Amino acid sequence: LQAKANKIRHFSHKFRALGVVQTRLLSVDYVVEGSVQRVGERVRISVKLAERDEGRTVWSERFNDRLDDLFDLQDRIAASVAGRILPSLRSAEIARARTTPPQNRSAYELFLTALPQMWSHQEDSNARALQLFDRALAISDDYGPALAFKAWALAQQSSYIWSDDPRSAKSEALKLARRAAQFVGDHVPSMVAIGAAFDQASSDHAFSRSFLDRALALDPSSAWGWMRTGWNQSYSGQGAKALASFDRAEALSPLDPFLFNIEFGRGATYMREGRYEEALERITHGMTLAPGVAWAYRFIAALNTYLGRENGAKEAYEKLLAAYPQITVQKLRDSVPPSAVENRPEFYDAMRQAGIPEA
Repeated sequence: LQAKANKIRHFSHKFRALGVVQTRLLSVDYVVEGSVQRVGERVRISVKLAERDEGRTVWSERFNDRLDDLFDLQDRIAASVAGRILPSLRSAEIARARTTPPQNRSAYELFLTALPQMWSHQEDSNARALQLFDRALAISDDYGPALAFKAWALAQQSSYIWSDDPRSAKSEALKLARRAAQFVGDHVPSMVAIGAAFDQASSDHAFSRSFLDRALALDPSSAWGWMRTGWNQSYSGQGAKALASFDRAEALSPLDPFLFNIEFGRGATYMREGRYEEALERITHGMTLAPGVAWAYRFIAALNTYLGRENGAKEAYEKLLAAYPQITVQKLRDSVPPSAVENRPEFYDAMRQAGIPEA
């Protein structure tokens, strides 16, 4: 979009497409192409992301808007395009990495193939992600993204009650996150991963926020950055800001694999504010977005406890116990993030009343 567009009543402009030779000279693998059409004060912008060599469309979308303020329109479209492109580009790169035989994959390719395992939110998949991160680090022990995301995966392993030794998992996650901080450079997803690891494994939310702020300064369209910022703000008692951050994350990536966690974040924020009915609605919806996240029954149990619904709490605790037969009050206390909103005496009292052993 250019300022001269304001002087033209009707126009249709096709962005000049780069040829294959030109894109190779630029050392790019993907090209963004687009067109702009304007009629009066209405503007339609069509954008697509295509592979350089084959020209295959990876993602495309059309935006319709009003030309009230050209600069504001530029900002809104740029944010929307950036937010939509990143997940599509990430998926395309993962698919490309999978075409390399497993034994020949680079540290980068191993890192990419670990991501879907990590965001599947299942215990066995998270374990496979950790193995792939380890293989990447065996190739390059200072590979920042693998260090950062291994830290996040270990923090998840504790928070989601998958670790036999959650205290050690948290300690290792923090150790890896600190090491990753030395090597991630300006890699935004890795900064987000460091922030996530610290928020889930410690109460040092200021340190976490420093990385999340840097990530969003570099890429204001990072849905993961806004999601984890929302959790950071929720842990810190900044409810209104947290909810705004979760909304921003969903707007940027409405089909994100962490969409369930955005809903859980809203639920946790409502819990902290005593809005238990709204929290229960959000947590219940979040569980439908990621079937199998049995650890979230701790939220359902806590909310029913706070609402005085003994039967609902007991049923949720029974489901939690069925999914984690070895769970104890002490293990859950050791597993959840230190600033988790459900860390209240009545929550653990209800666990004991539901028949879950102390240790």
